[in-house]
Amino acid sequence: MRFACLFIVLFAVLFAHAQEVDTTSVSATNNTQVVEDNNIARIRYQYERAIKVGDRQKSLGTGLVIGGGVGITAGIAITVYAIKLINDNDHKKQKGDCGSADGGPMFVMFMGTGTMVVGGAAIVTGIIFRHMGIGRLEKAKTYEDQLRGYGLEHLLVSARLIPVINPLSHEFGGRLLLDF
Repeated sequence: MRFACLFIVLFAVLFAHAQEVDTTSVSATNNTQVVEDNNIARIRYQYERAIKVGDRQKSLGTGLVIGGGVGITAGIAITVYAIKLINDNDHKKQKGDCGSADGGPMFVMFMGTGTMVVGGAAIVTGIIFRHMGIGRLEKAKTYEDQLRGYGLEHLLVSARLIPVINPLSHEFGGRLLLDF
């Protein structure tokens, strides 16, 4: 009788444990689906964010490089003009035409040098921003590949709004460009 009672208790414990394991595996399957959905949402958010930030950084970097180039060019032109003014003042002094000794040419020289320094700093900053933007866009490619791995190519639709201004045909507005 003891053996039968022990057998029934052991069987009940094993049966209860089997039910727990079975229930756990079902909930684990549901949790896996929830985790996959969260992963997909996270990857999609990171993809969209990388595209947005990468485009912004790349265009900001390009603008800074162009502006820095203009700044350096203007600084060189101002410095050359200041050197010309200094040489003209030196020639006037040698001829005995000693007018008022103002610091105008030196101020122009410092302005030209300062403009070149600011232009150089803008170029360096622009190169850094452009490089960071390109890196973000490359990172977006890896997120895109991960989404393709889930078979979710349809989530990779991006839209851009392009402004349209054409005064000749009186066309003002925007166009929506969809990339698939």
